[in-house]
Amino acid sequence: MYICLDCRKIFDEPEIEYGEQLEYFGVPCREETLVCPNCKGVIKETLKCDYCGEYIEGDYIKLPDGQIVCDECYTVKNILD
Repeated sequence: MYICLDCRKIFDEPEIEYGEQLEYFGVPCREETLVCPNCKGVIKETLKCDYCGEYIEGDYIKLPDGQIVCDECYTVKNILD
């Protein structure tokens, strides 16, 4: 899954945007950028939190049993707390 950092849309497959035709050591090439299919914005991969069900935009932890937990659902505590 991916999330757009501009429009916040969640989607399965990003769109490929092709740059201008270039040449690299005599070989024709073209830069490819993965973008949001909705607004052509910047995207990043995301996971779904197993506790709240929301898609994770920040930090997360993976528990020993394989569950994914977002930074909103867990808190770090000191042994003295």
